[in-house]
Amino acid sequence: MGVALLIAMLTTTEIMWQNVSERKPQLAVLKALGWQNTSIRRLVLTEGALTGFFAGLLGVTFTIVIVTIMYQQFPTSELPFLFATILIPVVTGVLGALLPAERAVRITPAEAIGGHVVNQKQVEKRFRFVLGTTATALVVGIISLFVFTSPEVKPVTEEAKATPAPTAQTTGAKQADFKSDKPKVAKATTPKEDDLQKIMNLGTFQTFIGDPQMKKREFQVGEPVYASPDGTEPEDGKRFVSLPISLYNEPDQYEGTMDYRPNGFRLYTPDGTEYSPVDMVNHNKKAFRGGFIYTPGEKSEIDLVFLVPEKEKTLVLYASSGAMPKVYTVKIDVP
Repeated sequence: MGVALLIAMLTTTEIMWQNVSERKPQLAVLKALGWQNTSIRRLVLTEGALTGFFAGLLGVTFTIVIVTIMYQQFPTSELPFLFATILIPVVTGVLGALLPAERAVRITPAEAIGGHVVNQKQVEKRFRFVLGTTATALVVGIISLFVFTSPEVKPVTEEAKATPAPTAQTTGAKQADFKSDKPKVAKATTPKEDDLQKIMNLGTFQTFIGDPQMKKREFQVGEPVYASPDGTEPEDGKRFVSLPISLYNEPDQYEGTMDYRPNGFRLYTPDGTEYSPVDMVNHNKKAFRGGFIYTPGEKSEIDLVFLVPEKEKTLVLYASSGAMPKVYTVKIDVP
């Protein structure tokens, strides 16, 4: 965003500089008619602000059209924020017009004689040199950003291959809930306890189906149903696992909507095999809409449907999203 604003500012500066150069006789006439330097400066700065305003208005219009097409709904609640962002290009336009405004102030009334533009090639060359140098520095800065922030690639060991490492999303959660809690270990044991525990350790809140402690949380998982919601029969050797999940956040603790992506939750077997949802049934579209938007104060109720091998007797749900302050791993004993 910073690079984009700098480029916009430089572009505005170049355009306004050319406008001042082409209108040099007119500006000189205004000076001859008694216009003060303050008025000339205000004139150029106002042009820069108007340029930014109309550019921002055009950008917001395109944004509204794209959002409406992508999510099939008009962003009514976001309109005040979207139109408030027009202030950004307006300020950028004013900043970009500062140098051209000073250039216009230095024009003398005598330069109006002859009615032609004096071509100051040396000044233009210097100005283009400054723009070119700045643009080059921006490109070098972007390349350096990618080079120095690229993650270190380490060899993948056999143990790492067997243990999944999903990425936790914590945007929008309460800061108080990010304090480390002592993980809750599932009480039940299995023959592959070591492998199972590695997967459970991925969660900052480790629990199991029927855990009374989970009833106090904002995120809950109910008893699974081993069938598809629409009655579809699974293929041989596999079974459907339908998990009812719910999410409720207090409305007075959050502002606006929150990022919530239950279709990104995963089921894992003790050997690390990953299964994504094959279906998702939304029971409250007022609470959850657009595939990722959750409204605090409303209870979201969703059925996540997975298709897993019938032989698996132990599964682990990995649940992490922006609306959830914790990463949940939920142990499921399959009958």
